[in-house]
Amino acid sequence: PSCGQARTLELRTRGAEGGGWVELACRHEFARDVLYVRMTDGSGDDKQCMKGAITMLLDVAECVDAKRITLGLSQEQACCGEFVCSLLYIGFQVAPVRKSVLAGSALLLDFDFGFAAPPAICGAMSAGEQPTPEVSTSAEDACAAPSDISDTSDVEQEEDESDCRGLRRSRNA
Repeated sequence: PSCGQARTLELRTRGAEGGGWVELACRHEFARDVLYVRMTDGSGDDKQCMKGAITMLLDVAECVDAKRITLGLSQEQACCGEFVCSLLYIGFQVAPVRKSVLAGSALLLDFDFGFAAPPAICGAMSAGEQPTPEVSTSAEDACAAPSDISDTSDVEQEEDESDCRGLRRSRNA
């Protein structure tokens, strides 16, 4: 498919006991690598069914190589605190509704699959290598335990710990 195209998908999942079901209408925009999703229909209050629908949604997004999922919830769905909290817990984030292509959504949630490494970094590594970030904060540097404890005496370790306690006290004062 070319960059200007989109693919539509209809997904349906059923609960284990067959009591509940959920239907999802999806639109994958290739240019943005975004999978837009609305819960179009459902039946019952089957938590396993809802969990299965979200798992299926994540699997489908991965299969179509989407970089982000934008999930539009209706007013009724957005009022279900347990459901929304579950989505937030697994990594969805609240997104602004004003610029949504999902008209009529009371709440938009985005799930980003991560960021792509810049091409310069990817080109410099071999196929099996993974980038390893070396990031720390000044607080971590000041209070970090030595990485190789066997080379550090107990006295030095106690001094480091007392220095950290002093830093914490001075910050709280």
